[in-house]
Amino acid sequence: MQYNKFPRNYLAVFTFLIIFSILLPISLNTGVKANFDVAEIVPESNDFATQVLNDPWDMQEFTDISQRLNYAGATNDLLNINVSNGVFSATTEGSYSEFFPLFSGWNPAVLHGKIGEIYPIDSSKYQCFYMSMKTDKRTDFHVFAAKDRDFLLGTNTNEIFETHWNFSEVSNYYRLQKINLAQTQNHFYRNWTDLPEWKVFRINPVLDGAGTNFSVDWIRLTDCKAVNLTIAGVENQKAYDVWLEAGAPARTLLAESGLVSNGSGQLLFDTQGLEAGAYTYTIKDAGKETIRTSGQFVVNAQPQVDILRPSPTYGEDFATSKSAAWDMSGSESIWGIRNVSNHAFEQGSLKLYTNSGSTSNVPDPIVFLSIPDQATPADYRYLSFRMYQNGNVAEPGEGMIARWAWITRFSTGGYCTFIGLDIPLEVGWNTYVIDLYTDNNGRAVQSDYCSSSLKPWREFTEKNANFRFDPNENISGFQYFQEIDWIKLTKVDRSTSGQVYTIEYIPSEENLQSLMFYYTDDLSNPKKHSAIEYNPPSETTDPTGPYFVYLPIVLKNPVTYEYPIYRWNTTGVVSGEYYICSVSNDGYNEAIDCSEAPLIIE
Repeated sequence: MQYNKFPRNYLAVFTFLIIFSILLPISLNTGVKANFDVAEIVPESNDFATQVLNDPWDMQEFTDISQRLNYAGATNDLLNINVSNGVFSATTEGSYSEFFPLFSGWNPAVLHGKIGEIYPIDSSKYQCFYMSMKTDKRTDFHVFAAKDRDFLLGTNTNEIFETHWNFSEVSNYYRLQKINLAQTQNHFYRNWTDLPEWKVFRINPVLDGAGTNFSVDWIRLTDCKAVNLTIAGVENQKAYDVWLEAGAPARTLLAESGLVSNGSGQLLFDTQGLEAGAYTYTIKDAGKETIRTSGQFVVNAQPQVDILRPSPTYGEDFATSKSAAWDMSGSESIWGIRNVSNHAFEQGSLKLYTNSGSTSNVPDPIVFLSIPDQATPADYRYLSFRMYQNGNVAEPGEGMIARWAWITRFSTGGYCTFIGLDIPLEVGWNTYVIDLYTDNNGRAVQSDYCSSSLKPWREFTEKNANFRFDPNENISGFQYFQEIDWIKLTKVDRSTSGQVYTIEYIPSEENLQSLMFYYTDDLSNPKKHSAIEYNPPSETTDPTGPYFVYLPIVLKNPVTYEYPIYRWNTTGVVSGEYYICSVSNDGYNEAIDCSEAPLIIE
C-alpha cells in the first residue's frame, strides 16, 4: 500500500469536514468574505499511477523517483537529493538532469516491481501531464517517453516522444505545469499516440541551469477528462488566478492563471491535475494581489482494495510447508554462507556485510538455503523476498543485484547449478516479487559444474532441486550492508470448483458504498464473471436435551481472519486460472483492483 500526503485509509468524508472546521483562516483584504462554511468534494481524476500502479507519483516514497537516478550512480547530475513530507527536491550540478516516474526495467535483467515493461502507459487513454513544481532559476524542462527498455541501448527516434517546455517563473511557490501530450505541437520525433503504449516516462526537470534548486510536489498523467469545481463570487467574463494551499507543511500553488469566469459569475476550475487531499483556494484578479473570494474543497481519494488472497506470497510456500521456513529467524534457515566479510542472525533477520571487489575480482557472496526436502521447481511460480540495501541510489551496474539459483542433482550422481538473471535491487527496505513463469524471469543464463542446456524454470519438472540466493556482486567501492528478512518460493493458490474460496482483502476505506468481486482470465476484462458470494444454509434449531452439547466456536467459526474476507461460492466455475478483481465505490469514485497473482480452480 502506498503512503499518501492526505488520508486514504479508513477515513470517511466527514473527517475532512471536521478538519476544515478547525483550519485557521487566511489573511484577506477587508470587506472580502471567505466561504469557509462549506467544503465541496470533487472526485479524484483518472490518473495512470493511481489506477495502474496503485501508487500515485505523490513524492511520498523514494521509489517514486529512484529508478536509474543519476544514471544509476554513474553521475552526480542531481545533488542534495531528498524525498520528505511529500516533496522531491534536488540541486542540479550541471546543465542536464533527469528522473524517471516510470522506468522500463533494466536490460537484461529480471523484470519486477512497478516498471513500464509490466505496467505500460496506454497512450490512447492517459494523455494529460501535470506537474506541481518550483525552481529558483529560469530554465526549461522536458517530458520524454520511450517504447521499451531498448532505449538503454541507444536512441531510436522512431520509438521515442519528447516535448520541451519553458519554466520561466522563478518564485518561492509551486506552479502547476500542464501539457496535453496528444495535442501539443511542441514535440519531437513521434506523436504521443503513434505508439499504443509507452514503457518509459522520464522528466528532465532542469536543462541549461547548473546550480538550480527545484522541488516537485506531485506528477499526474490523466485521461484529460475535466473534474470541475464551481467557484462563485466573482464577476462575469473576467480573468482570475487560482491559488491553492495544501500539504503539511503548507505549500502554496498557483494552479491556474488567467481563468475566465462564465456569464453567471462563476469559475469552472478543473481539478484533474491535483492529487487527492484537502485544499484552501484563494481567487485573485489575474496578475494582481486583489482577493475576490476564497474557500475550501476536497479532492476525494479514489478507493483502493488490496487483495491479499490470492497473492504471490499466499500460495503454498516450499520451505514453510516442510516446517523449515526461510524466515531468517536463526541459522536453521540456511545451511551455509560463502564469500561475505561478516554475517549474523539478529532480531529475525540475516545481516550480511560484503566488501567491495573490482571488475577483475568480483565478489560472489552466496547464501545456501536450508534443504528441508528436494523440490520440483516448476511447481512454484513466485519468488519473493524482503530485503534491505544500504547506499544513496540503486547501482545495479556496480553489483547492487541479487541472483536466484537452483541446484539439481542427477540420479547417476553429481549436480548442476543453474543461475538466473540479475535481480536489480533498490536502496532501503523493499519487498521483491518475481514471476518465474515468464520467459524473461524464468530463464537461466549460466550453469555451473555441468554442461546441461539452459532450459527455462517451468521445464524443471523433476523433484531434485535445492536453492541458493546470491545477494550481491559488489564492485561499488564501499562495503555493502544488507538484511534479509525472509525469502519465499510459492505455488499459485488452488481451489476446487464447488468449494468456498475465501478472498482476503484490505479496503482503503471502511465505509464503501459498494464493493463487488469478479473473476476473470483476461485482465483487460476485469468484470468478466461475477464472483457469487457464499450464503451458508439457515441455522437449525438449537440442540436440546440432557446429552446435547452446544459448541458455537467449533461449529460456526472454525477459522479467524486478520483482514476482511469475501467467501466466494465456486459452484459452476469452469476449471481454469483466474484473477480476482474488485469494483469499489465510495460515492465519489469507482475503482477496479485485481489480484497480482491468479487462482487455479480445478
